[in-house]
Amino acid sequence: MILMQGKGVSKGVIKGKLYFFQRPDTTVAMRQVEDVEAEKQRLAQAQETTVQQLNILAEKAREDALAHINTASTALAELNEKGFDTDNFKYLLDFLIKRMK
Repeated sequence: MILMQGKGVSKGVIKGKLYFFQRPDTTVAMRQVEDVEAEKQRLAQAQETTVQQLNILAEKAREDALAHINTASTALAELNEKGFDTDNFKYLLDFLIKRMK
């Protein structure tokens, strides 16, 4: 019998697939380079690519956040049009969120 220990991620007992996470080897090897300027250029290119990718991710996160805010604002506006007291609704949401923590 194999006995394994780990961290629980949910309450109760769950039946499902078991996945193993193995960290990749991040060992950095020292090596001599012939063309130092080419390596500097390669590093600069990698930095530029990283900045571009991070900017794309940041823009996507902003768009997603804005979409959620617009959805919530629309829902509150619709409730307000129907005569629902949005101040009480906000209080109720805050109360429920605090209880969930």
